[in-house]
Amino acid sequence: MCVVVCCAAEAEGAAYAKNVRGLDAAQVKDMLRMAMRREDRAGVGSVDRKTFSIVLQCLAASELKLSSFEAAALMAATDSQQVGYDVYELQSMFDVLAHLDRNQKILSHLQSTLASH
Repeated sequence: MCVVVCCAAEAEGAAYAKNVRGLDAAQVKDMLRMAMRREDRAGVGSVDRKTFSIVLQCLAASELKLSSFEAAALMAATDSQQVGYDVYELQSMFDVLAHLDRNQKILSHLQSTLASH
């Protein structure tokens, strides 16, 4: 089983870490930034956790198609009451999503490989 997972990861290479659902890092971070900026009524560069939850719900209906599991993971990854959308925060959010997306790709590949045997 490890061989299948390793082959799947190797076959896709660095592409796994560079996109989420076919969207590159810049596109994903722009979507996050725009959604957060739209809800940042005070214009301070951050939103509270309740507003961040609303932002994540909006992203579920967007091209990003954020799942409830991914939204929960992003909520868990933010440990403060205010969630910023500076370069560091956006990269951190992208990293979480890219990791989850990569895991889903590996799982799908593994399932299709096992089903074909």
